[in-house]
Amino acid sequence: MLVDIHCHTMQTKSDGENDKRNVSKELFCEKVIKAKIKMLAITNHNLFNKAQFDEFKNAISKECYLLPGIEFNLKENNRPQPSHILVIVDPKYEDDFNEKIIELTNPKKEKTFSTNNFVITSQDLINNF
Repeated sequence: MLVDIHCHTMQTKSDGENDKRNVSKELFCEKVIKAKIKMLAITNHNLFNKAQFDEFKNAISKECYLLPGIEFNLKENNRPQPSHILVIVDPKYEDDFNEKIIELTNPKKEKTFSTNNFVITSQDLINNF
């Protein structure tokens, strides 16, 4: 069984990502089916887009088991650049996961929130998950 636990479906940062990460539901399904992937986690940078996740999950559910996830920028030990860490959850906790991600990344629910500069520490990660 082929598994992919690190899949981007949206351009979420303006520093280094290109718009090829913006994938339509149709293209996503086509690529997953062609690659014969049976389990996949969507892990966009510092963002969980529940609406897109649900749309993709409903479209591909007969072919592939989709997992909600996120790729956080992790800031530790006075490193000049953050590293990355994936958080993937059981789909039955998707709603709680979505709320927790909003609470962590955009607590004021600002419409102009940018994922570019968001970082989390390992201690905050442990405390929240």
